[in-house]
Amino acid sequence: MLELYHSWPCGHSAIALIGLHEKGLRFESHYVELRNLEQYSPRFLAVNPHGHVPVLRHEAAAIAGTTAVLEYVEETFPTPALMPVDAVGRWKARVWGKILNEDIAPSVSLLAWHTWTLPTLSAAERGRLGEQVAMIPIDERRAEWQLALSETDFANRSQYAAYKLGAAVSRVEASLAQHPWLAGPHYSLADIYLFPMLVVLPRLLPQVVNAPATPRLLAWLKAVRDRPGVRSALSFKPAGTPLPADSLEMFVPGPEPIRWG
Repeated sequence: MLELYHSWPCGHSAIALIGLHEKGLRFESHYVELRNLEQYSPRFLAVNPHGHVPVLRHEAAAIAGTTAVLEYVEETFPTPALMPVDAVGRWKARVWGKILNEDIAPSVSLLAWHTWTLPTLSAAERGRLGEQVAMIPIDERRAEWQLALSETDFANRSQYAAYKLGAAVSRVEASLAQHPWLAGPHYSLADIYLFPMLVVLPRLLPQVVNAPATPRLLAWLKAVRDRPGVRSALSFKPAGTPLPADSLEMFVPGPEPIRWG
């Protein structure tokens, strides 16, 4: 039996859920409430000491890291195939995974948190969350959450995040001019990796993602969203857990985008 530790269908959790639903695999769901910092509880840290979801447990292995999780699923359950059959296509899929982890995901998390989530927190809620954040046992994650709550240097950080997303969007649009899917002529893990992050950009960065500027990306978003496996994943509701209407936009602070220079 597969076990998936995940949050609502958003961001990295959505990527893992889509991968499993596209494969038609049954799994036991373990919901982790990120807004309550359950990912840093002793119970969850026993599963993943790095304190992040998703985590896939299968037999004796506990596999973390979204792209690693889906490559494991692809190798263990190869049908239907979600990795390109040719070496160049597989390379492209892995490059998109690298861009996801280093540029797109942390940038979207930063902007979505400050645009949609943080403004909805009352002073009392911020205070309560600040007390919980101070108890996070992982130094890097505690510092990132404290920075996110304080909004220190957000103007500079958001400018850099928007720049990284603009560059990634341009690359996506150019790639889709060559073939209908990100890694070639067929739908693949590359499309699963990027969809949950890019699907929020028409609202999050409308000056970057819009019909005149990115027609191919918008058409691609619709094509991915219309797939039965994607629809099933995005409507997946863990037992006893309410699914927010805007679950695709429920981001929490993530690692800072990597800076190359």
